[in-house]
Amino acid sequence: MNKCIIIGNLTSDPELRQTQSGKSVVKFTIAVNNGKDADGKDRPADFITCQAWEKRGETIGKYFKKGSPICVTGALKTDKYTDKNHEDVTHYNSYILVNEFEFIGRKSDGGQQTTQATPAQTTPTEPIETISESDIPF
Repeated sequence: MNKCIIIGNLTSDPELRQTQSGKSVVKFTIAVNNGKDADGKDRPADFITCQAWEKRGETIGKYFKKGSPICVTGALKTDKYTDKNHEDVTHYNSYILVNEFEFIGRKSDGGQQTTQATPAQTTPTEPIETISESDIPF
């Protein structure tokens, strides 16, 4: 299974572009905090490139800006290509292909911190099945 979930802040405004066939694609980088080490010092952040297509990408391009907190879920992808100047050199670019994203901890117009979480999915989710205690086998 190839599934990545990251939470962080955008390092710059998303770059929304159109392909020659008219499909929207947005690229952005998320800075992910890695907490503190055993001595209490901050660990260096990771900077993870993400890519989202069509409606999902358009929404991210419209509502997210540099510094916006975001949660993305997707698959780790790697593209490779041969260097134009050196045919014996191959380059690799890894990124997360975004399948879902959520608005998290956005500031309202009044500057108050809110904790809304709005999933943005393209596929419907199944309803959660409730079970009673008698259904549990232990």
